[in-house]
Amino acid sequence: MTEILMQKIEDGLHPVDQDGYEAIRHFNDGVFVKVKFSVPRNIRQFRLYHAMINLIFVHQREPKVFPTREIMRKEISIALGHCQEVRNSFTGKTYTIVRSTDFGSMDQLEWIEYFDAFKRFVLEKIVPGVGSKDLDQAIADMLRITGPEQMER
Repeated sequence: MTEILMQKIEDGLHPVDQDGYEAIRHFNDGVFVKVKFSVPRNIRQFRLYHAMINLIFVHQREPKVFPTREIMRKEISIALGHCQEVRNSFTGKTYTIVRSTDFGSMDQLEWIEYFDAFKRFVLEKIVPGVGSKDLDQAIADMLRITGPEQMER
């Protein structure tokens, strides 16, 4: 199976490089092609997420609830439902396993859902009273852009 990067232009998808054009040039007009697509992750948002996690961890009040940044991140993921319950076949015990947020584990469409839920969680549970627009502006400031409307999706 060939994998190519395409870009949506007006009402269609078009290859973004010569390799992509070479991959599809062999097809006649009207041929059906099965397409599985994903939107590559936005690296800036991924880095921002980890910067926000670090900021939350560093500024947690005493006594510290979370001993490590990683435990805090995992507990937030569990609170967001980004996990699964697994029953150990040998012991019969049930465990919660956090699903990965690593860069290659989800595409941008999945990431948007997770990141939006994360921002809502931050507003409701971590910094209640801070408005959504204020958080979006703080995020924009962290990304060093002029406003939240410029944050790529």
